[in-house]
Amino acid sequence: KAADTLRILVLGDSVTFGSGAPHEATYIEKLEKMLNQQEHKEGSSVEIINTAVNGYDFDHEYAFWLKEGFKYHPDLVLLGVVLNDVKALTPERLKETYATHSALQEKERSASPAKPLTFREKAARICTLCRAALGIMRALGTEREEYNTRYFNVLINREWSKNWNAFQAKLARFRNDLDKEGVRLAV
Repeated sequence: KAADTLRILVLGDSVTFGSGAPHEATYIEKLEKMLNQQEHKEGSSVEIINTAVNGYDFDHEYAFWLKEGFKYHPDLVLLGVVLNDVKALTPERLKETYATHSALQEKERSASPAKPLTFREKAARICTLCRAALGIMRALGTEREEYNTRYFNVLINREWSKNWNAFQAKLARFRNDLDKEGVRLAV
């Protein structure tokens, strides 16, 4: 990298990756553009390397840093933290994830090739699904939104209460590792 370039390595999950959004609409892309507009005035530039991966949590991101991330020699690591990052990565959870992925792969391998749908058939299926989804959403209305809010608040409070101290310890260890390399951390 050039001496006048600030390199930021981004770690995160699907939110940070920008899953479902056009690349230029992701918050990381917007951040890079905004920072470069500011830095350009001062004669320097910002380079952001987004290594976020759908489905990752902090344990995955930390493992990536230890194996690959440090090789990018960033000046700053930007860590995108969301609600599931506090959840503990246990051997049971890894086993469950592996079993689910293996089952899906096996199902895909064993599926007999179906006759491809025509464009009209695909469009008709999508329209049917959309009509059904809209009907359900209208029927449930705001009552469902309130239920979802209460449900997720309970889950979040339970997970964060149970795992927050362990998460803080992992985050502190990560920060110490970065400090040894002279890399700053932003969360």
